[in-house]
Amino acid sequence: MADYNDVFADIANVLLFQGEQMVSPDSLKNERTLSQYKSGNDRLHEQERDILKSWTDGNIKIALIGFENQTNPDKYMPVRIFSYEW
Repeated sequence: MADYNDVFADIANVLLFQGEQMVSPDSLKNERTLSQYKSGNDRLHEQERDILKSWTDGNIKIALIGFENQTNPDKYMPVRIFSYEW
C-alpha cells in the first residue's frame, strides 16, 4: 500500500512534517530500490530498499525518501540505511 504515491505522501507528511501537507503525490517519483557495490575486499554486495521515491519540485530534486519494513525492531537499521545513500 505504501508504494502508492498518495499513501506514501500521507505517511511522509505525518512522519516528517507533523501532518502538514508538504509532500504531494504528484511530486513523487519511484526510484531504483536495488543497488550493488564492490567493497574493499573486492566482493560484490547488493542492497535492496523496500520503497524509495524522489521528492521533486519542478526540475529540482528536494530529497530521497525511503521506507523500510521490519518484523522486529533493529537498533542498527538507521545506520545500515544511511550506508545505502552514499
